[in-house]
Amino acid sequence: MSEVKTIDVSSVSFSSTVFPSDADMELWNSLSEKEQRAVVRRDLDAAEASGVAEPETAAEILERVRSSPLE
Repeated sequence: MSEVKTIDVSSVSFSSTVFPSDADMELWNSLSEKEQRAVVRRDLDAAEASGVAEPETAAEILERVRSSPLE
């Protein structure tokens, strides 16, 4: 996957974080396979660089999510 590090996907930005919108799907499908892999690599690198998450049980996660107000 090292070859995808040289592909510039800085302008690729999706609007949804959970379920892709129609526009997100259209954008994803317009990318080449290498561009798709570069986007995945970029997002994995960003997630790894963000640090270690605090440990939570599944019950704690559900409680936190359910108590969050809908936007």
